[in-house]
Amino acid sequence: MRQSCHSRAGFRGARVVCVNTTMEHLAGTLTVLVMLALVTLPSLLGLVHDRRMDRQIRAAERARAQTEPEVVPPSPPRRQDAVTTTVTAHS
Repeated sequence: MRQSCHSRAGFRGARVVCVNTTMEHLAGTLTVLVMLALVTLPSLLGLVHDRRMDRQIRAAERARAQTEPEVVPPSPPRRQDAVTTTVTAHS
């Protein structure tokens, strides 16, 4: 198989660019990007799910607050302050 190479004149001089090498680099880059997507996808899906659940909970709380009157729980009975004394035996 014939390799397609050509020289490219650049700032630092001529360099040889092969199509096979370029394709290998492209394939490697795409492989890394696909692996990154596969690793981050579950996290992103979980984040989207959590935000949706939060929105649903807030909507349910707003609907509940509009339909039910607010009930104030009775306050606990007030404690009376007690005086603490210490009895010691003196010899």
